[in-house]
Amino acid sequence: MRRSDDTSLLCLLWSVAGWPEGCYRSTDGREIEVIDAGEIIDENSVALGARVKIDGCLCSGAIALGDERADVAGVIARFTTERRVVMLDSSGTQLPVVQIEIDDEVRRMYNRLRCGASHFYCGERLREMDSLHRSDLFTGLVFDRIARKNGDIEKIFNDCQKDWNQTLYVMLFRVMGDVRNREAYMELARRVPYRIIQREREAARAAEAMLLCASGLLDQYEDDDYLHRLKADFFYLSHKYNIEPMRASQWTLTGVLPRNHPVLRLSQMASLLCSSELLFSKVIDCCTADDVSRLFMTEAADYWTTHYIPARQSMSGVKRLGRAKAHLVGINLVAPMQFFYSARTGREELRTRAVELLESIPAEDNRFIRGWQGEGVPVQSAFDTQALLQLFNEYCAEGRCCACRLGRRLIKKSVKK
Repeated sequence: MRRSDDTSLLCLLWSVAGWPEGCYRSTDGREIEVIDAGEIIDENSVALGARVKIDGCLCSGAIALGDERADVAGVIARFTTERRVVMLDSSGTQLPVVQIEIDDEVRRMYNRLRCGASHFYCGERLREMDSLHRSDLFTGLVFDRIARKNGDIEKIFNDCQKDWNQTLYVMLFRVMGDVRNREAYMELARRVPYRIIQREREAARAAEAMLLCASGLLDQYEDDDYLHRLKADFFYLSHKYNIEPMRASQWTLTGVLPRNHPVLRLSQMASLLCSSELLFSKVIDCCTADDVSRLFMTEAADYWTTHYIPARQSMSGVKRLGRAKAHLVGINLVAPMQFFYSARTGREELRTRAVELLESIPAEDNRFIRGWQGEGVPVQSAFDTQALLQLFNEYCAEGRCCACRLGRRLIKKSVKK
C-alpha cells in the first residue's frame, strides 16, 4: 500500500471508528493519551481541535496523520504507519510521533472497497443491511444530491436576477433535453425568456415559432407550409422582442432518438408553457407522481402528429410527452425546485413534500440502477434511485470510499477494538 493510501486510511479510521482514543507510546518513549480525536480535515491530513496528554501534560491542537507535510499551525503530535519519522515544531523541538499498526483485516476491507468501487462491490453490503440503516444511508445520500442540485439552481437563480418564473423556465429547458444539448437548451431559454412567452401565450403558434426559429434548428430543413408560417411569425416577433437566433451548430443531433429530437421537444414545451398559467405555483404544489404527470404530459402541435422532424412525414401518432419523461422532470425539476424554494422561503413543509414526491415516483431505469439491482439492492422508488446515483457518481466512480458513508461504515465494522 502506498503512503498516500496509508494516510487516507488513517484519516478514515480517525474520523469514523472511535479508534484513536486511548493510550500509546511515541517512538521516543513518551506516553501519549488521546482524549479527544478532534475533527478530520481530509485535504490537509490533520485532525483539528484534538486534545492529547503527553506524559501527563494536557495539550490541545492539531494531530498530523501519515508521513506527509502538514501545512497547519499548532501541530502537537503525528500518528503514522511509517518508522523513523521525525517531526519538529517551529522552534525546532521534536514532537511526539506514534507509529500505528493497522490490522490486516482493515487493510483488506479498504483495498476491496477501493478496487471494487466502480463495479458495485458495495451492493452485497447494501443488500445485507437492515432496512432501517439502509433508509438512513439513502436519506443522507439524497440530501447530499439535493444540496448539489441546490447549488446549480442557486447559480441559475442569481443569473435570472432572482426571478422565480425565469429560474423555473431555464431549469425546465435544462432538464427537458438530453445531456449533450443541455447548454443549448439553456441558451435558448435566455434568448426567448419566459416573460415573452407569457405575453404571447394566447397564440400557441407564436410561442412555438419563437422557440423553434430562435433555436436555429429549422435552418437545417426544407420549408413546408407549416414551417413557412412559423418563420413568417418569427420574422415579426423577433423584431418585436429583439430575439437573436442561435446557430444550428450549437445543437448535437447525432444519435438523438426521434422522440427526443429538440424540435419535437420544443414544440411540446411551447404547448406546455401556453396551457399552464402560473406554472411555478403548480410545480411547487405537486405532491405525487400523478400530479407531475398531469402537469407535464403535454402534446405537441397538431402538425407533429405526422412528423418527428420538420418537413418529413412519419406515421400518424400523437406526440405526447410520455409518463416516463414526465417522471424524470419530477425528479430533476419539481423536487429540486421545491427543496430550493423551501430553503429560500423557510417553508419547511415543502421539504417533506419533495421527499414524498420522490417516494411516489417509480424507480428510474438506467445502467447504474440495473447494476445495483444486479447485486440484489432493493429499489422501490425514485428516492432510492436518486440515493444510489449519488452513491455511484460521487463516491464509487471516483474511488472516494474514505468519504462515503457506506465505505466508512464497512471500515468501522472491520476494526477490532
